[in-house]
Amino acid sequence: MLQNNQKIENARAQTEGVENRSLYEIDKAVLNAINNVYSKVDGETGELLDASVVDDLKELDVLRLDRKTKLENIACYIKNLEADAAAIASESKKLADRAKRKKSRAESLRKYITNSMITAGEFEVETLRVALSFRKSEAVEIPDESVISHKYCNVTYKPDKKAIKEAIKNGQRVRGAALVENQNLQIK
Repeated sequence: MLQNNQKIENARAQTEGVENRSLYEIDKAVLNAINNVYSKVDGETGELLDASVVDDLKELDVLRLDRKTKLENIACYIKNLEADAAAIASESKKLADRAKRKKSRAESLRKYITNSMITAGEFEVETLRVALSFRKSEAVEIPDESVISHKYCNVTYKPDKKAIKEAIKNGQRVRGAALVENQNLQIK
């Protein structure tokens, strides 16, 4: 009996630090505990071969509770990471919008300076902080894209997954595609 109590104490000592053990380690300990129980039960009669199986079952209960706690902790961490990602994405969008406004304002001011300098006949201006000048460049302007010949257009093809899924579900074979079933973890 003293030896069995020692086993329970060892199991508690091992399982008390659930935060310090990985899910893999807990799963491995659960499998070991299950194997211990099965090794102490007669496979044909179901008779207990060793009285310490009760202690092993208690250890298994503790491990299952630790596993559940570990799963809960990991799921909460996932929720935190997803919330952080959403907050960062939201902030990123706000920053991108601000950057777009700043760039638009800078382009507007660039046109303002350009018009002012050309109107005044100035093609170079230099101060202590900036040097303004013009260089020639060429650009193609297309006021109406619909009249441009197709040979001058780039075409990009991308699989329509929604249409492919619908076709496969309707019994059609789509070469190069297959409908697979996934298990997606939901955390609420």
